Amino acid sequence: MIIDRLMRQVGEYFLVKSLMLKIGSDPAEAKELDYHPMPWFGRATAQRSEGTLSRLSTIETELEKRSIRDGVVLDIGSHFGFFSLKLAEKGFFVYGAESIRERVFFSFLAAHRLKYNFNPIALKIDRSNVSWLPGSDITLCLSVWHHWVRNFGLDNATEILAEVARKTKRVMFFDSGEGEMGERYSLPYGENDDAAAYLENYLGRLPRARSVSRLGVHQAFSPKDAKGVRSIVFRTLFCVEMKG
Repeated sequence: MIIDRLMRQVGEYFLVKSLMLKIGSDPAEAKELDYHPMPWFGRATAQRSEGTLSRLSTIETELEKRSIRDGVVLDIGSHFGFFSLKLAEKGFFVYGAESIRERVFFSFLAAHRLKYNFNPIALKIDRSNVSWLPGSDITLCLSVWHHWVRNFGLDNATEILAEVARKTKRVMFFDSGEGEMGERYSLPYGENDDAAAYLENYLGRLPRARSVSRLGVHQAFSPKDAKGVRSIVFRTLFCVEMKG
């Protein structure tokens, strides 16, 4: 029994290390390992730790305000599972939709190791398959919508998000790239526009939306300009409360 457990732990260790080496060998892919913290794999900090932790704390506070202490969570674009696993740790039953198989692998392994109710789903969401997503009490749609706009256009991105809203019973937490994303994302606002005002109005028109509230601005990332100087990008976090 002890030997079997030890062998599984050794196997997990080498699986994680080999995958980290595989991803880390490509400079573009190496950024993936420096996105969210992964404390369950020994990475307590990451490039986006500050904004990740502040959003998590804000989300937890909002759930407590509403006395939401259990139920089903759908985390769209769950990445390596940071938000999913943190909410599963609190007793929520969590689904995480993620399109990149290496991220899904890490998520499965972490959920198995921690014995949490977190179920990663390997799915690249688009208008044809968004209906496959499970219903939820709470939905996280963090830093995903601008990718839908870029890949599918605003109308299709709106239909995808509308279907997600229909599947959400209580609250949706949402943020998105704002003016910093540039013209290549074809977002309906520019660098000098009030993106937060646009998004607040936009979210208020979702099916079943009762109210939209702003939950402050949170650090997203810190890109370098042409001279190599870093600046901090902030994004507004929203809570969309759904009609009962």
